[in-house]
Amino acid sequence: LARDNYISVILDRTENSVKSFQEEYFLPELDNEQKVHAMELLEIQRQAMLMYTSCGWFFSEISGIETVQIMKYAARVMQLAKSFTKKDYEPRFLEILSEATSNLSEFGTGKDVYERFVKPSVVTSKQIACLWAISSLYQDFEDEEDVYCYSVKRNDYKMVQKGNTNFIVGNIEIRSKVTLQRSNLVFALMQYAGGDFHCAIKEFSTNDEYQELKTSLIKTFMLNPMTEIIRALDEKFGKEYFTLKDIFIEERKKILQILLKDQLAKFADTYKDMYDQGKGSIYHMQNLGLEIPNEFKISAGYALSQRYN
Repeated sequence: LARDNYISVILDRTENSVKSFQEEYFLPELDNEQKVHAMELLEIQRQAMLMYTSCGWFFSEISGIETVQIMKYAARVMQLAKSFTKKDYEPRFLEILSEATSNLSEFGTGKDVYERFVKPSVVTSKQIACLWAISSLYQDFEDEEDVYCYSVKRNDYKMVQKGNTNFIVGNIEIRSKVTLQRSNLVFALMQYAGGDFHCAIKEFSTNDEYQELKTSLIKTFMLNPMTEIIRALDEKFGKEYFTLKDIFIEERKKILQILLKDQLAKFADTYKDMYDQGKGSIYHMQNLGLEIPNEFKISAGYALSQRYN
């Protein structure tokens, strides 16, 4: 009954709706962690039913959109199941998929399709933290923001700059609106001059440990070369890190468009300066019958087209 009526939460995930459902179907003595586990179990039931959507199994091509989608439901089931068992279901799942061959040779088997199209879509709280951290460079966030089906609360945020490189250390809390699971994370993000990113993330421990970490990393960033900063991040956070390729593709496109727009603006200023500063000398070259440099022709063409467009 609880599983079937969970549809009321799926249709309305507001705080009041979830609370009302839990009051009706959850034992009153459950603590917050147990309630999160109960919500995860309900989500496993939901995703498992979606996994058996018939259009996904009556297919002519395993790389088709319907089959890939039900593999994503299965991936979510396996991800949630990790909270309840040490058994890893994915290896056996991939073994079965490896026996299904695509009709299109470039896609290989079902296992290849899963690893290419499904695996990258599995979202973790660390990926949400990376997305929030990178996006914070380009937009002003409130202290609490919604990011897809997550709520992100900013507890602390410090950004410093050295040359064309930005460095951020922060502490954020992430709450899933679906399972209500919470993650308290510390991140350190470095944006290189070329626009690439290196984001390290770990669980928050204590405020004293965080403050010491923040002070130490910022000092290292300001006083040392890049290699020392990366070494410090590896020591404090471990070897795992995230880059632009680890965030959602739509958000990646937005950020790349912003980066490209800034770079094009710099190129435009360079062309205009080259034209304005060089046109006097070019007039003299013309009078002497000398060949005009191609570099100036390019800058003049751009500057004049922008001026009179």
